[in-house]
Formats: sequence, C-alpha cells, structure tokens
Amino acid sequence: MNGQYAEALTEVDMILKIMPEDIIKKIPSSFYSYISNNKSSSFQSKAIDDIFIKENELIDETKDILSLIYRAYLCDEETKNKLEKQDYLELQQYNEELNRKYSAENLFKKDTLRANINEDIKEIGLIELENEKWYKKILNKIKKLFFNK
Repeated sequence: MNGQYAEALTEVDMILKIMPEDIIKKIPSSFYSYISNNKSSSFQSKAIDDIFIKENELIDETKDILSLIYRAYLCDEETKNKLEKQDYLELQQYNEELNRKYSAENLFKKDTLRANINEDIKEIGLIELENEKWYKKILNKIKKLFFNK
C-alpha cells in the first residue's frame, strides 16, 4: 500500500476517534475496520491534537477519504443529490473544454494545435523547446568554429 495513503488513513482514524458516537455508527464497521487495518503504524500526524481540524494541515488524501465518507454515509439524500449534480456539471464543463481545445475541426489547424500544446506545456510546467531554423543552426556552428578559438 502507498505510504501516503496509509498516512492519510491514520489521520482519518484519528479524526474518527474524536467524532461523536452517533456519526461513527453511520459508517459501516467493515469500512471502519479497513481504515484501522491499513493505517500506518509509524506515522504520527502533527495535524490532529486538541486543535480544531479546520486549523490543521491535512494530507490531500485524508481530505479525499473524509469527503468520501461524508458523501457515502453521513449526508442526507438531498445533499447527496446536490453534490452529484454539481459533480456532473463540473465534469460536463471539463469535457466541453477538452472538446473545444481538441475538436476535430481544430485538430489539423497548425496554429491552434500549437497554441493548445504550448498552453498545456505551460500548465504542466515543462520547458518549452524552441525550434531553431536549419540555416541558423549552420550559421551558429560556423560562428563557433571561427570565434571560439
């Protein structure tokens, strides 16, 4: 199991231990035992002491697991439906953005494709390579031969 995930399960277990008993009863015992069995035994979270959880820095996976628990077991049907609609709208918006960026109409337009690739490179944080013209490469090599001696 991933170490980060096991640490997140440790934080979730610590949070669940300070929760009221009526909330813990809503979580299936099999899921709770999964958390207990797969948590890290060596990890000590600095986030959960006697301080409120909002003020602590939790691992991202911890937040994900807590949101899963909330959605699956703790929230009411109205809230669950509202969250599902919100997720659906966000996914639809993301798919529309992808379709707009990489549509079949724009796929073979060189400038649009290059702009999309450059935008993606900037988002990811990769270094953009410049394409040097062939005659500039030759000129630079000739300059190096004569002027670097």
